[in-house]
Amino acid sequence: VRVTIKPKASRQDGARWRLDGGAWMKSGKAVTGVSVGNHTVEFKSISGWQKPGDKQANVTAGNETLLNGKYTIVP
Repeated sequence: VRVTIKPKASRQDGARWRLDGGAWMKSGKAVTGVSVGNHTVEFKSISGWQKPGDKQANVTAGNETLLNGKYTIVP
């Protein structure tokens, strides 16, 4: 499972993601050895930004699962 976080400014402010409650990861990092099935991707709350909602990663054998998360600036 690999997750890309946008925009760049949110990544500089500390935007991170994690799979099934694991360790927080930076944008573009991958978690390998994930079992086949559905897994939850959660995004970290950071000051000044609205985080994306949780996403479901459907992992299938032999394929890389790619997801995107877009933070938005809080007005």
